[in-house]
Amino acid sequence: MAIKNIAKDVGAVSVSDWVSCGDATETGGIRSIQAGIVGTGAISATIRISGCNDSRFPITVADFTLSGSGRDTDAVELTFPWEFYRVEVVAISGTGALATATMKL
Repeated sequence: MAIKNIAKDVGAVSVSDWVSCGDATETGGIRSIQAGIVGTGAISATIRISGCNDSRFPITVADFTLSGSGRDTDAVELTFPWEFYRVEVVAISGTGALATATMKL
C-alpha cells in the first residue's frame, strides 16, 4: 500500500490536474481519501474530490467541509475505485490556510 498526494498545500480556490491512481485490485477495490486543512487561528475549506475513468467526465465522489482552529481533517472510504482523481478547492479562508488531499492506494 502507498499514500499518494492528489493535492498538497493548496492555498487558493483551484482545480488540480487529474492524477492516475492505477488499478485498485490489490486493495480489493477499496481506497480511502483524506482531506485536511492547516493554518493559523480560524480556518475553513470546502474540498471536492472527483473521479473518472477517462479524465473527461468527472463524477463527484466526496465533498469535505472542514473548519477549526489551526487544523481539521476528514476522510471517506471509496468502495468503487476510479482510474483518475482530482481535487477542487471550492473555498478556503484563514491566515495561512493550506489544503491537502491524499489517497491510500
